[in-house]
Amino acid sequence: TLNVTEKPQTAITAENACFGDPVHLNAENSDPAVPIRQWYWLTGDGGFDSSAHIIHDYSAGGMYPVRAYAENFAGCSSDTMTATVIIYQTNARLGNDTVAVIGQPFQLHATGGDFYQWTPTTGLNDPSSPDPQATLYNDIRYIVTAYTSFGCPTSDTILIKAYKGPAIYVPNAFTPDNNGHNDYFRPIAVGITNI
Repeated sequence: TLNVTEKPQTAITAENACFGDPVHLNAENSDPAVPIRQWYWLTGDGGFDSSAHIIHDYSAGGMYPVRAYAENFAGCSSDTMTATVIIYQTNARLGNDTVAVIGQPFQLHATGGDFYQWTPTTGLNDPSSPDPQATLYNDIRYIVTAYTSFGCPTSDTILIKAYKGPAIYVPNAFTPDNNGHNDYFRPIAVGITNI
């Protein structure tokens, strides 16, 4: 005969994951002589479930305390088993496209991860740094990929236009006919806000 009044003996396993990937949460009965009628999961983010094996999606990165217990057919509950699920999340950010002076070091700055990889590596002093310096001679589009120790990559891009300057360019003609096009003779200052 089965002693259904005994407390169920249970165990749970929970895996860590990257943000956006489903998490597998598994419970098992350690004592088949005491059958389980119902499982109760609390996923740590306000969710709950009642299966032995569930797949759960977390809406943000972070650490989630997971709890589960079981109830047998006599209504006896197991001890509550606990685990921690870590959802690793990156959010690579480079800021807005910009301009840089040809041949002059330009500071780049990436955020959103623990580790970084820049491509292409052209002109960069350290393609694995979040803050490399770039020395450019042509326009370039950089891609940075941010990672965690678990992986979980995200990427962002930045376009940098290279210009020669600061310089002043002076037109060789103008049309002072008051039509709103080229009415004034004035220099064009690249990289200079005031003359």
